[in-house]
Amino acid sequence: MYFGRLPVEQTAQSILAHSVKLKDRTLKKGRVITAGDIADLKNAGLATIVVARLDAEDIGEDAAARALAEAVTHEDLAFDKPFTGRCNIRAGCHGLLHVNSAGVEHINRVHESLTIATLPDLTVIAPNDMVATVKIIPFAVESAILHSCLDAARKHAPIIQVLPFVSKRAGLIQTQLPGIRTQVLDKTSAVLEQRLGRLQSHVVQELRCRHDEIELQQAIQTLLKTGIDLLLIIGASVIVDRRDIVPGAITASGGDIIHFGMPTDPGNLLLLARHGNIPVLGLPGCARKTIENETVAAVFLAQTQWAGSGTGTAGGRYSGHFLRCHGAGAWRTAAGDQEPAAAPGKG
Repeated sequence: MYFGRLPVEQTAQSILAHSVKLKDRTLKKGRVITAGDIADLKNAGLATIVVARLDAEDIGEDAAARALAEAVTHEDLAFDKPFTGRCNIRAGCHGLLHVNSAGVEHINRVHESLTIATLPDLTVIAPNDMVATVKIIPFAVESAILHSCLDAARKHAPIIQVLPFVSKRAGLIQTQLPGIRTQVLDKTSAVLEQRLGRLQSHVVQELRCRHDEIELQQAIQTLLKTGIDLLLIIGASVIVDRRDIVPGAITASGGDIIHFGMPTDPGNLLLLARHGNIPVLGLPGCARKTIENETVAAVFLAQTQWAGSGTGTAGGRYSGHFLRCHGAGAWRTAAGDQEPAAAPGKG
């Protein structure tokens, strides 16, 4: 691509590099210069202007942006009409964004002239949210460079996808200690119902029992018989060890503890478990609050693979990816990563 200053009379069909303000109108950058534009520029006293001219092997910025946007989008995504070399990608449904970060990095390393930026992996998104943007930096790119980016997109496909939320039936258990007011429990129920509602799921039954391992075990077994898809447990006292009351009741009722403790604040004391194919979350104290911190729950409520039978896996590859991103490395994922042995003294 040629880029430089030329006499105005030689710029027909060239691309205007910088906007030019005339007496009665403005010629914006990126405009393809016409014979009428040349006349107006000369009347304005301009002898030269800076323009770009595409070579035979070049692809214009809008066409290149569209091609790359098409290559990185998966189902449940759409993209806007390219404009000035930018093509915005939007969600077509309510769900969880999954970004192949290695693929995005590969594309961005091909050449400085093509870029793609995305929201963080596992962002909860709504329909029409902009989740990514493709931007072509110059007015055109060489065909070979674009095709290298398209090859990278195919190699890492899918680069960007939305995992739609699936409506699921959740059971909730709240344990009680003397002195806990009913209003606190009622508010917790309302907050969790709102939180699940944002993820297109809801609580179908709630049980309350004493903060006692045997009573909690019985409550767990009762709710599991109702056909729930997800079990939430919030204790009157926070979980501080794998051998505490909540994890003890889960294991005593036939469940498995997958991971205790998350590298996140708030929410460090989150417990992840399973009962057969049913995810079980031992919730930290922050679950009672109205802050939006439901990323882990969102993983279980999106269309992810729940491989709960004999694999030591919870939530499939996406929940494992979430944990790895935050340093835990706790679960075996679709890539075959192994969960670590329990830390000494942690049960």
